[in-house]
Amino acid sequence: MAILLIAIWNSVMIPVAEFFRPPWSDTAWYSNLDEASNVAFLTDILISFNTIYYDVDGEEVHERKLIAIHYLTGMFALDMISSLPFSKVGLGS
Repeated sequence: MAILLIAIWNSVMIPVAEFFRPPWSDTAWYSNLDEASNVAFLTDILISFNTIYYDVDGEEVHERKLIAIHYLTGMFALDMISSLPFSKVGLGS
């Protein structure tokens, strides 16, 4: 639930901060909040590598290698791209 709330916050605040450049977008509290959301998303990626899933037969899969393969071939790319702090890696403004 927390990740969902952070994602909603980011989906509104990042475009506002980038396109309209309000005075608060350069403040320490906004920068700290942005960093905290990046940490939360990266932590969610780590948690996803350790979360069981159900196979096609409805059985729980507990084997870490299979969990990792399932995540890497599923949502990992989208999660990683959305978690990267583009402004910190030279791709943002």
